[in-house]
Amino acid sequence: MAGAKHTFRLGFLSPLQTFRITPDALEWTDRQDRRRIAFGDIEKIHSYKVRNFGVAGQTSALMWRCKVHARDGSTATLAQDHFVRIGLREDRGLSFRFFVSTLVAQASAANPRVSVSYDQVSRPGEKKGFSTQVVERCFNLLRRLNPDHTSALGGYVMRIIGPLLPEHRIGRDNLAKAFPDLTRPDLDKILRNVWENYGRVCSGILNLDRTLSFRLGEKNSDNLFLSEAALRLLEELRRDRTSYLLFTAHLANWEIPAPLARALGIDLVVPVRVQHLGPIAKLLADARPGGAETYIPVTSDAAYKLKSAIDRGASVAVMIDQHDADGIDVMFFGRTCKVNPAFARLARSIDWPIYGLRAIRLPDGRLCIDVTGPVERSRDSSGRVDIAATMQSFMSVVEQWVREHPDQWMWLHRLWRSK
Repeated sequence: MAGAKHTFRLGFLSPLQTFRITPDALEWTDRQDRRRIAFGDIEKIHSYKVRNFGVAGQTSALMWRCKVHARDGSTATLAQDHFVRIGLREDRGLSFRFFVSTLVAQASAANPRVSVSYDQVSRPGEKKGFSTQVVERCFNLLRRLNPDHTSALGGYVMRIIGPLLPEHRIGRDNLAKAFPDLTRPDLDKILRNVWENYGRVCSGILNLDRTLSFRLGEKNSDNLFLSEAALRLLEELRRDRTSYLLFTAHLANWEIPAPLARALGIDLVVPVRVQHLGPIAKLLADARPGGAETYIPVTSDAAYKLKSAIDRGASVAVMIDQHDADGIDVMFFGRTCKVNPAFARLARSIDWPIYGLRAIRLPDGRLCIDVTGPVERSRDSSGRVDIAATMQSFMSVVEQWVREHPDQWMWLHRLWRSK
């Protein structure tokens, strides 16, 4: 979109720079000079993360950079954060993401061979650090074990370690406010189960391909159980090639529904946040069945990949119970939180049926896949889909799920925040 602009200062000695998208080029000011790179001359757009201090009141945070490489060797660097003064940086993520996504679109249209890449770490190269090698070897070792044993081991370890971590205090505070009538022993019992479930999820990722030994027409397997509603929905998705919008949450093993659908021959895509450590993110990406055809990393070009998937008729599943500082306010357990309204906006623009999709961990160790819905869109007096009210409807369904199985939800993340 011509006219888009992004302004920032990289550091104490750096000048204030304003980048602009013109009809045919990227232009910016550098000191007193005006510079430009024509879209057709852009060879590579590389985005990566660096750690900076004092960003938006945080001690430290990972911030995106975007480096543009031209055919003649010239480069331009854009930053998500703006240097205000020593110890204070402003997060300009909204402006940055919009500008970079526009830049990618314009450059791709002018030069179809442009290389667009993303790296979750600031240092280049393939050299693996010590911690990465340790994690990789642990992953390979756990892959050799029986999936049930791996799951049990992960749950046992996290049940012991979890209460020693700072997130345990966050979880207890969240639970106490959501369920004020529970006693301290009750809260601790739920939290220990939450940690065990988290350990089972993390270790279970390594064996997703073996867990998904399931065929439509079967209601049961060694690891999974499909509710009648889920079985009907998945059969319809595969047989009729119907497209649905699905929302899900951090319940039981939230990694299961997406690759299960893909394993059953259902075209389903899932936008996912990328782990900030690049080598670890690669290990997780390799462990998830379906790969790039199922998972769309939430980066600057995610909107274009999602649109392409929707155009071909792929169903879309979105995790909606995550904090988003730029999101909208909804009520969850009687408290206000901010969530990303993207799924409600999809519901406004695409007239597909909407279902809630969740996993439930059963007492015998299996996972039950269940659906809720169809969930109706909320509309205003003019008949237009109301984004805030629709998002509230979805979160109300999630709250109902959590109340049914409070020990299977991720109470450990800060969904409720004062700012």
